[in-house]
Amino acid sequence: MDFNVQYVLEGSVRKAGNNLRITAQLIDATNDAHLWAEKYSGTLDDVFEIQEKVSRSIVDALELKLTSDATKKIAEKAIDNVAAYEYYLKAYHEIWKFTEDALSRALDYLEKGLQIIGDNAFLYSAKAFAHFGFMSVGIKPEEHIEKAEKFAQKALVLNPDFPKALAVLGWIQYWNEHTQQGIHYFKRALAADPNEYAALHGLAATYFWAGKLEAALSFSERMIQIDPLNPLGHNLKGAIYFQIGQYEIALESFERAYQMDPDNRAVHFHYTWVLAGTKQIDKAISIIDQDAQTSPDNTFTKFGLLLKYGLLKDKEGVLQVMRSDFEKTCRENRGYSYMVANVFALLGEKGEALDWLEFKNLALFLIPVLSVVNIINAQDLTKLSVVYKIPGMEKIQVQRGITYKSTDSAKLTMDVYYPPDMKTNEKLPVVILVLGYSNNVFKTKLKDMEPYISWAELIAASGMVTITYETTQPASDVEDLITYVRQNASSLKIDENNIGIWSCSANVLTALSILSNERREYIKCAALYYGLMLTPDQKFRDSIKALTKQVNFSVEGIDRIKYLHKDLPLFIVRAGKDMEVFNKIIDYFVPMAVAESVPLTFVNHAEGRHGFDLYDDNDKSRNIIKETLSFLKFYLLEQENKR
Repeated sequence: MDFNVQYVLEGSVRKAGNNLRITAQLIDATNDAHLWAEKYSGTLDDVFEIQEKVSRSIVDALELKLTSDATKKIAEKAIDNVAAYEYYLKAYHEIWKFTEDALSRALDYLEKGLQIIGDNAFLYSAKAFAHFGFMSVGIKPEEHIEKAEKFAQKALVLNPDFPKALAVLGWIQYWNEHTQQGIHYFKRALAADPNEYAALHGLAATYFWAGKLEAALSFSERMIQIDPLNPLGHNLKGAIYFQIGQYEIALESFERAYQMDPDNRAVHFHYTWVLAGTKQIDKAISIIDQDAQTSPDNTFTKFGLLLKYGLLKDKEGVLQVMRSDFEKTCRENRGYSYMVANVFALLGEKGEALDWLEFKNLALFLIPVLSVVNIINAQDLTKLSVVYKIPGMEKIQVQRGITYKSTDSAKLTMDVYYPPDMKTNEKLPVVILVLGYSNNVFKTKLKDMEPYISWAELIAASGMVTITYETTQPASDVEDLITYVRQNASSLKIDENNIGIWSCSANVLTALSILSNERREYIKCAALYYGLMLTPDQKFRDSIKALTKQVNFSVEGIDRIKYLHKDLPLFIVRAGKDMEVFNKIIDYFVPMAVAESVPLTFVNHAEGRHGFDLYDDNDKSRNIIKETLSFLKFYLLEQENKR
């Protein structure tokens, strides 16, 4: 493993009775050069003094100049008793296993430490964290949350700014979904000790659930920097990348965590999910089955079983796991609720999935849930073509890689598709396939995915120029694209005053951002498939805005239906078997548009799925696509020729 460190301290400890012999050497990892080496002899009673000597020797070897606070910190001793300190270390090792037996052993170790030295802030904070561990895995949560807070407060009586106690209080607030109070405690802990691991972990988790993934990733990277051998930082980093659809990066992080602590059920829990997300389903189920044999009552084992039964479409198996108190445990935590929503989505129980998201106001995680389920269940979306074909699609001409916008970091390009029989001096209307999602979930540019290529070929073969493009900032990029196309219309052989729009799914929000501003006379029509548009439900609207910000969809059009002008024709397509949230929004949007007297063609594919134009090869799907092409041709070709 590469831990990105410059210096490595290695050595050995030999113990004979009460006597110790310690060897240590400092190595420059960049060139494998030995910078310093030393041997120390003493007894167990001398171990803290030896530790201080080693620390000071390293400072001298690296020729470092320490601040007075850093110098003082070297001399500090967490617990000034070897036996009590050993119990403290053993306890923390058990706490992170998140099993009932391990947490009970941790409390036993800590009680023995307290019997040796009496009141101690480190030991009380660890007891608080152990009780929080019981609570987080659903074991008598009411009882253990009270005890966790009690022992954290006992530590603060001994030291009002003790960072580990403050971190536990932050986690308690996190669990109760009191976000601001949790952040307050975590930041107080970091003010006292910038390297307090539990506080960094807590902030990372809090920002993750708030949708602030960039901040969450920063804290997870800090955790890895402080303790590269602790699986928690790698586990959290994997969860962040999993959330944004970067499954290969997530898999790498989860595999590191798994290698570091292969017996940790919480690590197994995340690892099996990303294995399923990368289609390594047999491997995921193998780990789940092993856990079911060795620790069937563990909360994370039960989540593994939920995943297994979801993948196998075994609804009865899912319901069996959810019986008794486990459903209550799941409903008490947003993370658990989110995972249950994923399982019901895997089963095809979309209403149940949405209910679990709504229960904890997690609608902002709807699209990530859909993405995971689609990747696990569906064919490779990047290779699916539109189900309707017409003659000439194989003969269209394409100009690829035309730069329409340059930024400091990259050039954004577009591909232009021309009809096969286009005349040399002819200028034709253009249809822009509007995109609203810039994250590279599918490891390929959206414009290079077969769905967009085949739609572009289909529209071009119908007699219109078609454009696909790259985007990093959807709302501003499409504006710049339109400006570029109109300014360079002659060389592109495009009629700059005759533009149509086609968009689908959450990309429709970006389309609305250009359709909902001031009337653009050069935009003649728009076809919008199974899209996110507008909802009367304030909670849904806020959640969709949070989602679109999180995954970089444009949100500019979401509240601007009243600005759609009465002479802008729309072709709206609804998929009857779509997720409820999409259809709820369309069912509100359509009558609103009618009330505004927008010229509207509405088609409902009653048996169609989300993406029916790619997945459902039947007469109804093909007829709707054919109607769409007729709509575009009517407003861009026939109506224009009449003028």
